[in-house]
Amino acid sequence: MIDLGTELDAYAAQGVEGASDRLAQTRVRHALRDRIAQGRRRMNGLVVAAVALVAIAIATATLATPPDTIDQVQPSPTPTSVADAPRDVLPIVYSPNYLVDMLGKYETSGAVSCQQIPTVPISTEGSPFPDFMAGLPRWIEINRIYGMPNELPAAYPIPLYQGDGSGYNQSVISLPKLYPDDAQVVVALVAGDGSWWGFDATYDVRDVMPFDRPGMYVTLTPEPTCMGGPRAVDGAKIPAGVYAARQMTAPTTGPGVTTIRDLGTVEVVTGLPSIPQLNVTK
Repeated sequence: MIDLGTELDAYAAQGVEGASDRLAQTRVRHALRDRIAQGRRRMNGLVVAAVALVAIAIATATLATPPDTIDQVQPSPTPTSVADAPRDVLPIVYSPNYLVDMLGKYETSGAVSCQQIPTVPISTEGSPFPDFMAGLPRWIEINRIYGMPNELPAAYPIPLYQGDGSGYNQSVISLPKLYPDDAQVVVALVAGDGSWWGFDATYDVRDVMPFDRPGMYVTLTPEPTCMGGPRAVDGAKIPAGVYAARQMTAPTTGPGVTTIRDLGTVEVVTGLPSIPQLNVTK
């Protein structure tokens, strides 16, 4: 009977015998060097391939990872004001053409000063914008801003929506969302020469008005620290004319998004065409 263990030991002993002599032969040494070199080349190739795969993975991860939130790159605005271009006929109050359209907007998570309102780049992507309530009429009477002695107080409300008219219910629903209590709303009217006047804007519902119907109103109050250009900085009231209108809504507490809307052109007129019994030229 064959002992397998004994046979394996004998075979190993025979393999060891003469191994040193065989390794000393020139032909064997060259063959060993070639095989070692070939193995090293294969190993180096695997390392290079692994490094390349790691680099590709890093690059892919970099492209797939969204960048930190930054302001959208937005195109430069197109001027909307046209000097010396008053309307031949003013739109009737509460008529479909009475309110402005929103031509575009700018949004940022950072702070915007009053001086930046006229110059921020406006984007028109995504227009028309949802949930927007028209912020101004196409024409504003000077006396509703500055008042009249013994007749009309300063910062008298400007009508937007009639209480039982089209768009009123939707505007009431949108009011808290668009103009929350903790937001500052500023309207800037920019003249063709670059002069501009800033006004604090307040939006609310009025049920009882001495000269107007119940409805939605905006009140504009001159803000002396929010103005620019030669005519505005010398303290002059805004004169009659055509202006590019922009409206800024900015959070006053905590983080949030500041939005500036381009509302197209607004004409400032003398007198009070909407209240004939108080119509004056100053």
